[in-house]
Amino acid sequence: MSVSNKHYYSNWGPFVMRTFMHDYEINEIMENNDLKTIEPFINQYVQYWWDGWNIFNETDTYKTDFRYIVNKNVFEQKKDDYYNFQNEDYNLTLIAFQKTPIEIKQEADKDYTKNKKNITGSLVLNYGEKIPLSINEHKWIPREREVWCFPSFMKCYLHSFKSEVIRKFVKIDINFGIHPDKVKENELHKYKRIIDNAISLLNIDKTESEK
Repeated sequence: MSVSNKHYYSNWGPFVMRTFMHDYEINEIMENNDLKTIEPFINQYVQYWWDGWNIFNETDTYKTDFRYIVNKNVFEQKKDDYYNFQNEDYNLTLIAFQKTPIEIKQEADKDYTKNKKNITGSLVLNYGEKIPLSINEHKWIPREREVWCFPSFMKCYLHSFKSEVIRKFVKIDINFGIHPDKVKENELHKYKRIIDNAISLLNIDKTESEK
């Protein structure tokens, strides 16, 4: 199935990106639990987010390195399941939908007709306190292979539905900076160099004393 290379960016609040994944990408991400293996699939979408962020903020700031996946969680949302995602311990969150049954959209369409506040099965992104005369949240009905990328501090809700179906999606949390394991590895290398230098100096001193 072909995928458009167009990525949609928000013009409101914290920067949000919406795009689509290829079938093989989202299947690999859903099924593979090796975070290092799926990082290349995720990195391109993180870079798309940064590209859009620069356009949105009219800057030339790029973060092409020092990013790593902290968490990956696969969900199977069933009837009456409701999710509330928000975690300020992370920098960026990516949610991708693998399977979105048509019954959920049919329910949502009825809610739109009735002007209900909480739309069945909708994904809601909220950026906090409402400013007068402004909109502080948006709602969408996720589609198959659709991807959302947004700052992790944002409040994210996934409303329930009544149909006897399953909606499958994956949530990935990403941080920017050096991975903690890498930091520990660097520290160990640093101490090893210090010890090696100390031993080397001791050997030099010993050689000098023997002369």
